[in-house]
Amino acid sequence: TRPAPATTVSPAAMPAAASPRQQNGLGASAFERQLLAAPAESFTLQILGASSEANVQAYVERNGGGLRQTLGYYRSQRGGEPWFIVAYGEFTTREQADATLNRLPQALSAAGPWVRPIAAAQAEIRAAR
Repeated sequence: TRPAPATTVSPAAMPAAASPRQQNGLGASAFERQLLAAPAESFTLQILGASSEANVQAYVERNGGGLRQTLGYYRSQRGGEPWFIVAYGEFTTREQADATLNRLPQALSAAGPWVRPIAAAQAEIRAAR
C-alpha cells in the first residue's frame, strides 16, 4: 500500500496562535499569576514598558534564556491604553533585588531597569483585568 498524499492546509484555515491569556482562559498569563501569588512585600525588577505586546513578547523570548529567575511581562494600563511591562524575578528583600539589579546582563540593564515593589505590579495587573 502507498501512503496517502499529504494535504495542504491554507493559512486562512489554520487557527491563529492564542495569546498566553487566551490559552489559560483565566484572563491572566502564567507570569501574571506568578506575580499575583508572590508575597506583596517582595520585590521585582521592572526592565521596561511598551505599548506593543508583540515587541514585548519578542524581547522576553530573545532575552529570557539562561537567567536564574523568570523574565516575563504583564499587562497594565497607561493613559487608558494597554501597556506591557517586562519584569524580572521575585526577591524577598529590596537588598536582594538591588544586588541582582547591579549584576544584570547588558541586554537587560540597557533599558534602565529599577527595583519595584511586587505590590505595585499586583495592583496594576488587577486594575488591567
